[in-house]
Formats: sequence, C-alpha cells, structure tokens
Amino acid sequence: MGDALCALNPVYGQGMTVSLLSALELGRQMAQEGKTSQKRFDELVAGPWLTVAGEDLRVPGCTLENVSAMARLTMTLNGILGDRVMFRATFDPDAHQRAMRVLHMVDPPSALIPLALPRVV
Repeated sequence: MGDALCALNPVYGQGMTVSLLSALELGRQMAQEGKTSQKRFDELVAGPWLTVAGEDLRVPGCTLENVSAMARLTMTLNGILGDRVMFRATFDPDAHQRAMRVLHMVDPPSALIPLALPRVV
C-alpha cells in the first residue's frame, strides 16, 4: 500500500489519506471476496493523482512521462477549475466549505464543477 500503489508529492498532504483509503479498500475486498481488484485501487487513486500531478505540471520545468493526452487534458481542466474555485472561496463561504471538503478528500474533485461554472439565471 502507500507509495507502492501511488506516490504523491508530499507538499499537498494527501499521501497519508490515499494510503488509508487504500488500506480500507483492501480490507473491504479481503472481507468480501478474499481477493483484490487492482481496478478498484486505480479508481481510488486516480482523482488525487491527477489533481496533484496537474498542480506539479504548473511548476516551470516540471515534466511527466508516459501520461496520456486525456490525463493531461484532465490535469489542465483541473487547474482551471481549481483557480476559479479557490478565487471564489475567498469571498463565498459555501465555495470555501466545498473546496476544503475536496482538499481533505471528503468529496471528489467533481463536487467543485458547479462552483467553477458561471451561474445561469
């Protein structure tokens, strides 16, 4: 578990949470089936990995190898979405609460999409 499954940049503080969630998933799978499914672990770490890797890519000189075009697009969109949400969180208490729930991995990143889109009246 942990870095053997997915290594995240420690600056974002999500590695221990991903490790814990992975251990809980392993326990669930062992209790139910007695075997594990790599696919479920991949799904579990995809959101956090795309988020932190995308943030790393914004640092000049940072590169990633063997990353699909779709993953790069997702990282770019996550960055744009994140910028809009974090700006809004400076004056909107609801946006702040939702952003913190995503940063603390209580909710998935997709929970922020409505905050980044313009309101239609």
